[in-house]
Amino acid sequence: MIQILSCLQKVVSPAIRPMKFGINYFPKTHRTRGFALIQTPEQASDAARKKTPRSKLILKTLRPELLITTGQPIVDFSERTKKNILDYRPTYYMDDYIHHPFPAGSKGFLYYNPGDTAVSGQVRLRICDSASEFNRGHDLRVNGMWPWAIHLAKIVTYPDLRRLRDFLLQEKLVTQTLIDEYRAFLLPYHTSWNRPPIYTLSEPFFIDISQQRFKIHLLSLGLYATYNLMLKHGFPEYGGILKVCFEMSTDPKHIKYGPTLIIKVLDVVKPVHPLVEKPKTEVLAIPGQYYQRTHHRALKPWHFPLGQYARSNTFTEFLKQTGSYTT
Repeated sequence: MIQILSCLQKVVSPAIRPMKFGINYFPKTHRTRGFALIQTPEQASDAARKKTPRSKLILKTLRPELLITTGQPIVDFSERTKKNILDYRPTYYMDDYIHHPFPAGSKGFLYYNPGDTAVSGQVRLRICDSASEFNRGHDLRVNGMWPWAIHLAKIVTYPDLRRLRDFLLQEKLVTQTLIDEYRAFLLPYHTSWNRPPIYTLSEPFFIDISQQRFKIHLLSLGLYATYNLMLKHGFPEYGGILKVCFEMSTDPKHIKYGPTLIIKVLDVVKPVHPLVEKPKTEVLAIPGQYYQRTHHRALKPWHFPLGQYARSNTFTEFLKQTGSYTT
């Protein structure tokens, strides 16, 4: 027996020890699963030292005119992946299943922007240093494009947004009738978009001219439709991102098509540049003018005749509902 123990002591070296792990457990919140993060004791200690206390968001009003009288404090989303707003944790934006943190300087006041239609309301973040400077501030934007917002369509349908929904009712920013009607209409649809919907014809949106098609969502009370519209036939030879909007064409050449949509360039977000060494086509993207590209060997405005496509009747109905349809 003594010989066996002696052999075992030689085989098991005292220098070799089992690795120890620290378990950092995050409890379930908002219907997400709890998970375990395996860390060494040194990593767990470093994480504890780096952890900073999170300030609690205090929301007294979403009305810009009441920010001063209610003493609404500034909210700071800077460099946070998520921020708790009345039990809802919105992100800055997400792509490829990655939540991107809010950029530095995301400080200001949450407020309700009612939009141009009954259903186009949004909670936005106005970047400014004080309530008195609210009107001189600007809305936080996603990658320099559309405003960061929590849309009313999401507020009326998401269970996690119940408290924010109640807050809007409390401040008389929406009515219970609107919420009930809008929610009943939207429930069959998926309202998580990678880009915001268009509520009116003049609503700005963004196009990437390196893509053959661009997607838009049309939304009104009683109508929801998604379109993938052709931007360029063939391989795109140019890149760039443009801020644009639709307009009804008054060009005599489009009369034969009936009511026709064209694209007006509002701003150039990323400059137009060639993707190939010797492009065989051209594009014209000047703010204040209509977007043009080579079509049948000539520069022509992009156009979408509403009467020539099977699904354009929905688009026409949307324009009629929003008062933008002309014959």
